[in-house]
Amino acid sequence: MKILICTVKSDIVYYMTKFLTYLFPSSEYYVVSLIRTMKHRVMMTKLYMKTVEKTLTEAQDIVEAILRSNRITSITKDIVYGNKAQDLLKYAEKHAIDLIAITPRATHNLDRLGRFTEKIIKESRIPILLYTWKTDPIIVKKRVINIAKIGNPPSKILNEISKNHDIKLVALDKTSSTGNRLHEFDIIFIDKESFLKTPTKYLWIVSIIYESIKK
Repeated sequence: MKILICTVKSDIVYYMTKFLTYLFPSSEYYVVSLIRTMKHRVMMTKLYMKTVEKTLTEAQDIVEAILRSNRITSITKDIVYGNKAQDLLKYAEKHAIDLIAITPRATHNLDRLGRFTEKIIKESRIPILLYTWKTDPIIVKKRVINIAKIGNPPSKILNEISKNHDIKLVALDKTSSTGNRLHEFDIIFIDKESFLKTPTKYLWIVSIIYESIKK
């Protein structure tokens, strides 16, 4: 399975990387950053571009080090130059990515979605793992992972988790009472439509957001 880590300089991204290596220890990882070439319709200067490139390269090096320290060997690092979420998604589709991992924001203020993350979720046809823990993940080996699902998520990701871990899977409906049970789970699979109706309800749990197959 191929996983793309949307990489910026942020402790949250580093925590997410560690969590991913636990959840998907045998996957291929793409460490990818987007550099905006324009801001408010003004071309960025060469000095600005070099500064941003240096910052993101340092962030990618940290992510790579975390991956390697957790025995991940298949790693590709890349920078995408563009201005839209779609530029990153085109890269993901070109490389047949199975899962895009991203945080709500680059800062610790994770109680709402940033604009870029929201656009990625809205526009992506590839499932999104939205990582929302504000601290280093507490990973206990050989324990059951509690997973909830709303709707019918794609089987590939779920099968990959169950291949490496014991899981307990619970199906939830789309009623308003669902939010009261989220504390019971480590991960929730949720269709994009349900997530985007009330995203703040799900920002306390790691979500894997997928596009429903229209019949």
